[in-house]
Amino acid sequence: MIAGPLTWLVAFGLYVLFAGTISMHEIVVAAVLASMATVWAIVIRYNAEQSFTFRADAIVPVARATLQLAPATLTTLVRLLTATAGGTAPGHFATELFHFGRDDPPERFRRAAAVLAASLTPECFVVRIHKERDGVTNHRIGASRRAPDPQWLQ
Repeated sequence: MIAGPLTWLVAFGLYVLFAGTISMHEIVVAAVLASMATVWAIVIRYNAEQSFTFRADAIVPVARATLQLAPATLTTLVRLLTATAGGTAPGHFATELFHFGRDDPPERFRRAAAVLAASLTPECFVVRIHKERDGVTNHRIGASRRAPDPQWLQ
């Protein structure tokens, strides 16, 4: 019961935050868009064939990846500038172990959070998940063939 009003408040607040100004027009537009987003979220929630739930411990890899965004961005910038000056392409593909797991809501969230965490920094992103081989193919910028945090995909 609280999901609808909470969705509306978050959508309204985000619109007002990113609008940059508070005027009557912005408030009306924010209310209309928040209402549309809330209706859309309710329709999706009640008509989805699969539910999407999560455990709090599955968010830890995403939080770790978020903390490494700034250093990874600087490292990537240096590598790309070096590559531009030297004319070499520093990117490569690597395959890593990734346990696909069951097809239930907590496992779907774990997989989504792991792929997000592994793709969040600019130096590495998941290209493909190999369900049948329990692995992922990543693209990385730099010399290292290992993930910055090997636990992202666990």
